[in-house]
Amino acid sequence: YQGFNEYCGWMHTSSAVDVADLYAEKVIKKEKGLFYEYDKKLLPVKEKKISIRYKDGAALKTKVITAYFTHHGPVMATRNGKWISLKSYNRSMKSLEQSWKRTKATGFDDFKKVMDLKANTSNNTVFADRNGKIAYWHGNYIPVRDTKFDWSAPVDGSIKATEYKGLHPVEQSVHSYDPASGWLQNCNSTPFTAAGSASPKRADYPTYMAPDGENFRGVNAVKVLSAKEKYSLDDMITAGYDTHLSAFDILLPPLIAAFEKNDNPAYAGLKEQIAVLKNWDRRSGVNSVATTLAVEWAQKLNSSIQKVYINPGEADQVLSAKKFAETATADQLLLPLNAVVKDLTKRFGKWDMPWGEINRFQRISNQLN
Repeated sequence: YQGFNEYCGWMHTSSAVDVADLYAEKVIKKEKGLFYEYDKKLLPVKEKKISIRYKDGAALKTKVITAYFTHHGPVMATRNGKWISLKSYNRSMKSLEQSWKRTKATGFDDFKKVMDLKANTSNNTVFADRNGKIAYWHGNYIPVRDTKFDWSAPVDGSIKATEYKGLHPVEQSVHSYDPASGWLQNCNSTPFTAAGSASPKRADYPTYMAPDGENFRGVNAVKVLSAKEKYSLDDMITAGYDTHLSAFDILLPPLIAAFEKNDNPAYAGLKEQIAVLKNWDRRSGVNSVATTLAVEWAQKLNSSIQKVYINPGEADQVLSAKKFAETATADQLLLPLNAVVKDLTKRFGKWDMPWGEINRFQRISNQLN
């Protein structure tokens, strides 16, 4: 989502910055109730009765749930014999204050002061003001943690070492002000390509600060924005509507090669579809049959290619796609395309469906069910 006033504009993208953590609690049942171990002491587990109203047929019923809490937060699950509590900053008046004050910013300096409230837990921020200042902040509310622990998994809740040590100042977060590239972008993706070659460097930051991987929207954004040194407003609008689907630069060549090298009669019927894909410019379009084939086919490939949010050490979407393209067998590539042709024919009576006939926004009825 985005905002603007007469002085500046900003866009928020989704962030994978670690803003909440799970704690593995050692819970002990005693005569006086439940306790958990912390700093070599036993502390009482707090209990709270929560009534939930729900509808069962025509009747409105009530279910009472007992919720449990440690000082880290509510208990959400059990794993390997330990209770898992969640530490999360989700009841903050300061967040509302920050959301309001940013709308009153008169430029970069004002906006930066609002960012210093450090209460935005969910978003990255891309910013520009009318004086030509541009900026990017990856996340905003970022707890300081001991980097010897793996914060992508539950940490030991019984020791003080896993407590937060305050919040990182905004200047310690991954950010970029007026990069040499002259532009900034983010597509719910890594900040380490936000400004092309002028981007922040991964090695300068702890893993929990930017675990986000790259995705193909980010790949295309960098490619488009790197293509020109200067942009007019019309140029920017055109760039914003670029329809190139970068994933298929990687995925289609091995598919086409697999078909051309394969003499299995089971795939002989794919000649027309392969020809359509081979002649495609890899741009989506309302009348593009190739877009339909490619998108439907990609959705049937290895699930790792679909994964956007990753844990530290995992290959991101782009790397997963490259690995798949390098190692996939003919069957792994061609069987899904066969399935797509059969599925489209079953659903629409033909396989050559234009993308605009499938991917469309429409209000069929004003009826609310």
